[in-house]
Amino acid sequence: MRAAAELGYLEVVESGTTTVIDHLSVAHADEAFEAAEDAGVRALMGKVLMDKDSPDGLQEETDAALAETERLIREYDGAAEGRIRYAVTPRFAVSCTEECLRGCRELADEYGVRIHTHASENRGEIEAVEDDTGMRNVHWLDEVGLTGEDVVLAHCVWTDETEREVLAETGTHVTHCPSSNMKLASGVAPVRDYLDRGINVALGNDGPPCNNTLDAFTEMRQASLLGKVEELDPTAIPARTVFEMATRNGAEAAGFEDVGKLREGWKADVVGLTTDNARSTPMHDPYSHLAFAAHGDDVTLTMVDGEVLYRDGDHVRLDDRRIRERAREFADAY
Repeated sequence: MRAAAELGYLEVVESGTTTVIDHLSVAHADEAFEAAEDAGVRALMGKVLMDKDSPDGLQEETDAALAETERLIREYDGAAEGRIRYAVTPRFAVSCTEECLRGCRELADEYGVRIHTHASENRGEIEAVEDDTGMRNVHWLDEVGLTGEDVVLAHCVWTDETEREVLAETGTHVTHCPSSNMKLASGVAPVRDYLDRGINVALGNDGPPCNNTLDAFTEMRQASLLGKVEELDPTAIPARTVFEMATRNGAEAAGFEDVGKLREGWKADVVGLTTDNARSTPMHDPYSHLAFAAHGDDVTLTMVDGEVLYRDGDHVRLDDRRIRERAREFADAY
């Protein structure tokens, strides 16, 4: 867990991401929290809860999963001078009992922390939840208390009209993960419809097995192009919109009130990119360039809350060579 977390935070820092929502695993969450503190990133993160229909080694007893979550909240929420915040993170409705999901809401309310889970990613998931509960996924999550302004739902690819009304009415945030949805052939999330309804849509990468990159610039391009193809409309999900999804919308989803814009009095999160390459020449519109031409390897500066973490290929806090070597060692061992 420590090696994976360090490698992930190394990649986001050097590709220009300042803030992450990180859905961990069921065990060893302390290692990831400590890695995030060491890396200097801003993070909303939490231990995964899975108490039914889960693979061997990952399924827990409900009370134990909730108790460990409570311990971690007390230990890490507000750590690193507020850069680290806790999210209660049930895996998704398929692998969590009703008792577990309701317990997640109780913990979130008691400690004033957010909830992050996955919803309606593919049609098989929808069928499984409906068979088990008699309700569609978002309606079931709403029933057990997992909607609202403090809830972030990843994916939301397969939702019907009534579910979208629930998302809008409750102020639930949606994280769109276009590369993951394409690689897994999950489908295309109705992003423009969500935005038209006033639903806050942020941008995500998902995880390495279903993406292979944590480059947010790649996701901006994929989100815009996929939305255009889905709508058969070249004006759908324009560059400025997808840039906002990757910046301020993401900060709002994660619950950081003064992050995501360059504004006086806000946290000094700044990302610098080189324009000294063919892809940047000529640059007619900065938003179009960032959404469609820029890559994470164009990043020359990553600053979080006024602290430079990465400059001109060099990591300030992290020993990038050691982190990469350690990750290779674990990969070779398993």
